[in-house]
Formats: sequence, structure tokens, C-alpha cells
Amino acid sequence: MKNDIDQEKASDCLKNHSIIIAGAGCGKTTTLLKKIKKIITSGVNEKEILAISFTNETVNNLKEKCKYNIKILTFHKLALEYIKEDYDIADEYIIYDVIRKFLENIPDKLKKYLYYRFSDKTSKYSDKRYEKILLSDSSTSLSNTLKNICKIIKTNNVEIKNLQSKKFSKTEKILIYCATKILNIYQIDLEENNLLDFDDIIIKATRIIKSTRIYPQYKHILVDEYQDISFIREKFLEALVNKNHAILTVVGDDWQSIYRFSGSNISLFLDFEKRYKNAKKYFIQNTYRCPQKIINISTKFILKNKMQIKKTIISNNNNKGIYKKIYTMNNSKCLYKIFTKIPENKEVLILSRNNYDINNYTSKRINYVNNKFIIDGITKENIRFMTIHSAKGLEADVVIIINLTSGNNGFPSSKVLKIEEKLINCNEPIRHAEERRLFYVALTRTKSDLYMIINKKNSSIFVNET
Repeated sequence: MKNDIDQEKASDCLKNHSIIIAGAGCGKTTTLLKKIKKIITSGVNEKEILAISFTNETVNNLKEKCKYNIKILTFHKLALEYIKEDYDIADEYIIYDVIRKFLENIPDKLKKYLYYRFSDKTSKYSDKRYEKILLSDSSTSLSNTLKNICKIIKTNNVEIKNLQSKKFSKTEKILIYCATKILNIYQIDLEENNLLDFDDIIIKATRIIKSTRIYPQYKHILVDEYQDISFIREKFLEALVNKNHAILTVVGDDWQSIYRFSGSNISLFLDFEKRYKNAKKYFIQNTYRCPQKIINISTKFILKNKMQIKKTIISNNNNKGIYKKIYTMNNSKCLYKIFTKIPENKEVLILSRNNYDINNYTSKRINYVNNKFIIDGITKENIRFMTIHSAKGLEADVVIIINLTSGNNGFPSSKVLKIEEKLINCNEPIRHAEERRLFYVALTRTKSDLYMIINKKNSSIFVNET
């Protein structure tokens, strides 16, 4: 099988840095495990191998599948090993508290401007309504927007004074002004209370590694899900590689880079070979998940962004599957009809762009409780309802994508600001680049059937391209 050959070639590279570029469901973890086996077979001690991933879930998954006693950690837990001082971890509520207090004290003129930019334009301004959007947990709220901008500035070491102001709109300039003030207050609060947030841990550990003598411990360092790398994590990784004189192997898929709001920068993935000289590049392009029909649709869609690395994905899944677009104005009724066609033994994944979409898909007929849909008193099990961000890495027999409409809360979401792209100087040649990758992730969760529920009067622009 061709994928086995590709995996073998990628895992054979033991003397050079390498980047392994894989498609959705193409066996990234399998390739990483094969590489680890080859390294150990070549004579390297288990203690001299380090594997890093981004979340506890992906780390635990790798640990369960790895037969060897190598160190497998998240970036944060690894960074903690280099920090000896006593400190406490900052809770996320601290940044929200700083944002709230800052916004309460800005001039009324600026307060009103932000209110009308981040709320229903027809709403009458009032302190009560303003407070509501400040405290909102919605991803479109002003407080979350400012938090994300602070995160991007910090995780990408953005020098505000070096930014060309002419490329930013009036709203973007105001947001940058507010975010920089908030970030300064936030960092002072952390320092005064002997706190570190997760980004500070990475930054501090990098300084320690670079400024102290460290005995070389690792001969090989491997990184999973590399498409999610941020500037500060990349600097941490570079310091580790240089101090250990280690061979670096990274595995990822640039088509699935969807965490810019938390600091990831796709340019770092694309420019890997520029930073690591003589690095080798490998492709794994056979998927075991999606039918070829879905692969063809999703590949054509994602490659409209010419910045994405071109891959030719071939499916080993012979299931023809169902691919259906359903235009409706009655979401609950539509979902009910789909459920009646799905066999009981099939796993179903219902995906939405936003958390609150679930509220729009419940009614007197349909209710969602504990991963079960209760429809007219009949329970449908094996169903998971989650956002697309949460579903990354998952798969199911049947995938249903909901709320495919346009607008602020649609998909793509018009509330996702271009400012994020501008701040990290990642000017992608197509509109909604990050949202497009998110849609690609949604399309490629299915092992068989894919349904898209579309607003009849206001359909998503993505639907028209697939």
C-alpha cells in the first residue's frame, strides 16, 4: 500500500531535520510511532528521545500507542521542568477582569463606538446593554476579541511600534490600542501576584534554556500537530534543538491550522525548511477515513488558497457514502428527518461553527442531553454535538454540519477580524483563510456520510464552492 511506503520513507530519515506533511486521516500518529521505533532500532536510548504535542489529549493518545518508555509531554509540562522558582498558574478569569475594568474606564465616546461595532446596530446604547456584551462568553463578544488580540500579540512577540498603521482600519487601531494597554496591566498584575500564565511559562523556560549551560539530554525531538505552532513555542523548540544538538522531526497538516485566535501562525509551518537548513520534506497522502468523493470536494475547496501546500490525497475508503446539501428554514425538522435515515449502530457527529448553535436546534420535538438526542420521546444514541474546533482529530460514520449561513454568527463568521492576520504579517491571498481551513476540518470528519444543513434564504458562501 502506497501510504505504508510513504510512512517508511518519512520514518527512515534519522540524520536530518524533517517535516512530514500529512492529510486528514492519513496516519500522522502511526508515522510518528514508526519513526520512534526506527530511532530506537538505530541504537538511540529511549531516554534520549523526546516527543511533544499541544494538548493533554493528544499526549495521552500518543502515550497509549507508544510501546517505548520515551518522554512524551505537552509544551507546557516540558517547559515547567526548566523553571525552578515557586509561582502559581494564572486563571483565565484574570485577563477578563482586567479587560472589564479597563473598558469601564475608557471615555464614553470610545465606549459607544465599541458598543456599536460589537453589538446589534439597532440596539439603543445603555450601560446595561453595554455590560451584557462585555460579560458575554460568546466568541463574537468584545471581551473575547480583545483577549484574542492580547494573546496574538504576546504569543507572536508582536512589536506594536513596528507595525505600519496605514494597513489597519479605525476599528483595528482602537482594538490594538486597547489590547496593548490591557496587556501591560495584565502583565503587571501577574508579576505583583507571583503568577505565570501558560504563555509566560514557555517564554520563561526559553530564556532559561538559552542563558544557562544545559547538558545535552535528547538526540531526537519529535513534534506532533506542528501546524498549531506559535512564535513563542517555536523559539522554545529552537532553543531545545540547539542546546541538545538534536535532530528535529515535525508532523502536521497546514490545511488544518485553525488556532490563530490562540496564537498559532501557519507561516511557521510553511517556512520550516528556511529555519532548519538541509531539512527533508515528506508527504503522507493516503487517507483511511473519508470516501474519495469527500476528499475531492474538500481538496478542491482548500486549495483555492494558493498559500496552502499542494497535496494529492487518495482514499483507501471504498465507501461511496452520502453527500447531501439540504436547504431549509426549519432546522429541527430537517435534523429529525436525517435521524430517521441513520441506522442505530452508526456514530453521528453534529458540527457547528459556534457553541450557541445547539440552542437553535432544540425544540419541543428535539432535545439534546448527555450525548443523546431525544426526538418525540424516542432516544437516538451515538450522537455527539460539538463545535468544529472541538472535533478536530475526531471522526464518525455520519457528519452533519449545521448553521451554514452567512453573517456575524454564520460560517464563515464575519466577526472573525482580519486584524489577527495583519498582526502576525501572515497576509493570505484569499478571504476567510482561517475559516476555510475550519470548514475543511468539518468536511473531513466523516467516514461515510456528510449532510450540510443550509439556510434557504441566506446560505454560506462556502456551500456555493463545494
